[in-house]
Amino acid sequence: MLYQPARGNAYVPPNIHIEGTQLKAVELFKYLGSIVSNDASADAEITARIAQATSAFGRLTKRLWKNRNIRLDTKISVYRAAVVTSLLFGCEAWTLKKAHIARLERFHQSCLRRIAKIKWQYYVTNYEVLADCGITSIQCMVEGAVLRWTGLVVRMSNDRIPKRLLYSRLATGKGTKGNHATYLNQVRRTLHACDIPPANLEILAAKRANWRTIYKAGIAKAEDDRINCLIEKRERRKRRAGLVITHQPV
Repeated sequence: MLYQPARGNAYVPPNIHIEGTQLKAVELFKYLGSIVSNDASADAEITARIAQATSAFGRLTKRLWKNRNIRLDTKISVYRAAVVTSLLFGCEAWTLKKAHIARLERFHQSCLRRIAKIKWQYYVTNYEVLADCGITSIQCMVEGAVLRWTGLVVRMSNDRIPKRLLYSRLATGKGTKGNHATYLNQVRRTLHACDIPPANLEILAAKRANWRTIYKAGIAKAEDDRINCLIEKRERRKRRAGLVITHQPV
């Protein structure tokens, strides 16, 4: 059980006894391959996932990534199966912040650029790397896993623990104002990005095949919107740079 302190308060280890024996309180605990921390953050889990994915990527460097006789699409398929699965193991249950997504995206881009032999001197943007490799961003993969798992939880019976946790609220205490990084808020943000009304989640997720089609289309739309936003920002920077050069004195 996690005893997360209020913001600004120091963590106090719980005092739990079972048949006269006190349980040891630890900062990190590995359960079913995932790391659980006493502050309910995903920092340790992200670090461990990147380390394992790095190891999986390194073992294939000489035999696969540097082999010029293997096509790029074949390399990307192996990268999905051997590296991405290690990187995103259990990601459907993560509650991520922007910094976590950024760390995962940096690792993702580093691997893709090494596989496709795209050097930093080439000035290739991240979304161009994704297009060349025929793969989506890590955020897109995580969001798809979250919505897939959410649909499964919604279809569970009301006495199942995952569903009770998804819909439960604190019985005591008072939360602080602001946009909290909770799992439910993460699901809501993802649904909004996919143009899926959160109020219709239970109805849309009732049928598995129908929900799969809906959330995959929504995830693809959200990915396209993010890429188009990046393209527009890049074009604005280019226009501003052109204006600055034009107005420089001769």
